[in-house]
Amino acid sequence: LGEGGGQELSHTRAFLKIQDGCNSFCSFCIIPYARGTSRSLTLPYLANKVQELVAQGVGEVVLTGVHIGDYRDEETAGGPHGLESLIEYILKKTAVPRLRLTSLEPVELNDRLFDLFQDPRMCSHFHMSIQSAQTRVLRDMKRNYGADEVEWALNSIAKKIPQAFIGMDVIAGFPGETAQEFQETYQRLESLPWNRIHVFPYSERPGTRAALSEAVVPLHERKERSRLLRELSLQRYNMKASDQLGQVKKILLLKNKNNSVVQGLSRDYWNVEITNAVDEALLGREVNAKIMGVDLGAKDERPLFAEVLSAH
Repeated sequence: LGEGGGQELSHTRAFLKIQDGCNSFCSFCIIPYARGTSRSLTLPYLANKVQELVAQGVGEVVLTGVHIGDYRDEETAGGPHGLESLIEYILKKTAVPRLRLTSLEPVELNDRLFDLFQDPRMCSHFHMSIQSAQTRVLRDMKRNYGADEVEWALNSIAKKIPQAFIGMDVIAGFPGETAQEFQETYQRLESLPWNRIHVFPYSERPGTRAALSEAVVPLHERKERSRLLRELSLQRYNMKASDQLGQVKKILLLKNKNNSVVQGLSRDYWNVEITNAVDEALLGREVNAKIMGVDLGAKDERPLFAEVLSAH
């Protein structure tokens, strides 16, 4: 995994790579062929890295990897240990102030994971790698779940962690996806709880099974489907942003070169721009801030505007 366990430090937030490679072999993805199957670092090693970052003043650690749902430590006693064990170990053994996860798949959610999110240090943010919400398309993608699991996952997050920010990856125009199947994905997502869709028009990757398909969706249709999903995402994002008005959130103030505009990130993954004067000593720290506004007239996703109330 490289020196330092794939650690990447970016001012007040650090990205810690816990594994590399992937075991899934999805039909559109070249990663397992390029990087091999999943390899993971051990619980004690990663906990030590987290504690080192905390000692350096890092305010948030993000656990990242090619597919963190594949995490599996078979070396540490009592194993094998999966992602839930790693999170539990880090929360128990370190003083990490905020811990965030990157992408998960619907079938990787479970009650044990949800229970861990009851710890206030866990950032209430889920990024779901769903790719589609239509069962036949998901089968062609070689995903190990269908539309029912997508619905269960999104509804479960919203029920068990109501304040969670839910983002998703969706591919538009996968080979063989009919207009009707796209509509099924669109309508199903329209009815489910989430905050944002990261839309990817399907792009051929040489060496993958999908690239050999003759059922190619025309490029103009991929672009149109992507446009419709992006419009749906912006509409939902703006609606969710309006719901944040008046709330007091814990905001990690980010150190940046342009100190005339202080930006921050909430635990539930809202980008925030601070509108009142902030003591430079607070940069890199978590503060309480009240959400005062959002630019809903924009054509893209905008940060929320907030006033700092007090340091946390």
